[in-house]
Amino acid sequence: MTLWSNGNVSIGSGSNYKLYVQGDVYCTGQYLGSDKLFKKNITPVTGALNKILLLKGIEFNYDGLKLLKLGEKANLSLNDTISNNNLIDTLAIQNIEKPRRIGYLGEDFEKVLPECVKKDSNNFIAINYVELIPIITEALKELDSINKQQDNLIADLEKRIEKLENKNNSIDVKSAEVPTGMEDINQTDKPLLEQNVPNPFNVATTINFYIPQSSQKAVIYIYDMQGLQKKAYTITTKGKLNITINGTELQAGIYLYALIVDGKEVDIKRMILTE
Repeated sequence: MTLWSNGNVSIGSGSNYKLYVQGDVYCTGQYLGSDKLFKKNITPVTGALNKILLLKGIEFNYDGLKLLKLGEKANLSLNDTISNNNLIDTLAIQNIEKPRRIGYLGEDFEKVLPECVKKDSNNFIAINYVELIPIITEALKELDSINKQQDNLIADLEKRIEKLENKNNSIDVKSAEVPTGMEDINQTDKPLLEQNVPNPFNVATTINFYIPQSSQKAVIYIYDMQGLQKKAYTITTKGKLNITINGTELQAGIYLYALIVDGKEVDIKRMILTE
C-alpha cells in the first residue's frame, strides 16, 4: 500500500515505519507493550532534570507541500517542483499546514536525547514523544527532592549566616546601570535581591540587588545543594548594583544565593547552571 493525498495509509512501503499516516490520528485508547518479562538491561533514568532543561520547545506549522511530496513519491526531491497536478491536493496541503503545532526541532532534540530519535532512509528525523514521559517523571522527582533539600538548606543557612560572614573572600562590585524592575527603589529603602537573569544559564548570569546608603556591610553567598559555600562576594559600594556569575566558575547544577546586609538575611533565591 502507498500513501496518497486522500489520507490512505501506507504500510511497510517506501518507509522505515510499519504504519505511516499523514494527518491526525484519533483513537479512544492506546497501549504499548511494557511488561518487564520482555525487558532486559534495565537501569534507572538519571540526570533527567538537566536533560529537560536543555530541551527547547517550539511552536510551528508543518510545510504541507514538502510532507505531501514525501508521502506520495519517495524518489521526488523535496526541493523539486511538482509538475503533475494529480500529485497535488491543495486541500490536503491546507489541512497539514493549518493547525499550529507544539514540539521540538529533531536536530536539537537528538543532541539531548538521541535514544528517543529515529532517522529514516532519507535521514529525516522523527521523535518518540512517548519515551519522553519517563524522563519528565524522573525530572519531577528530582525537582521535588531538590525543593525539599532547599527548604532544609535555607533553614540551616539561616543558622549559619552569622558564622559565615567572617569567612568570605572579598571582591569589588562596581556600580552598575539601573537593573530592570528596580527603577523605583528609593535610595533610603530596604535592601533587595532579585532573581538572576537568565535562569537557567550556561554561559553567564547577572544578579541584580540594591544596598541602601545606610547599610554598613553586605555580602552575597552562593551555596550548593549540600549547603557548602562555593562563592562569597563582599559588596563595597551602595545603591543599585549587580554582579555577573560566569558558568565556568561552577559545575552544572542547582545553587542557592543569599544576600546578607548588616548580619541579616535579606533573601535567598535559586539559580540553575546547565551543562
